[in-house]
Amino acid sequence: MMNEETKRLELYAMQGTDVTCAHCNASAFIPVRFDDDNSFDCEVCGKSNSVYVDVTTAQKTTVGADTSKISKIIEDISKDDES
Repeated sequence: MMNEETKRLELYAMQGTDVTCAHCNASAFIPVRFDDDNSFDCEVCGKSNSVYVDVTTAQKTTVGADTSKISKIIEDISKDDES
């Protein structure tokens, strides 16, 4: 059961973003999908928000790219699930 939860959280983290409520400015982490309308109800004020996704391009670079921390966290969570 815990292994399934870890996998679900991994997928959620890959497809989410930090946003602020358009009404009260509270922060939230929400899932974002390209195949569905994106919206969320604020957990602080309870009001509904629409989410618009803007895609842009940039030149590919490796300056400052460090994904080892994220990989390490996921690896540690997976080890905890196995024990």
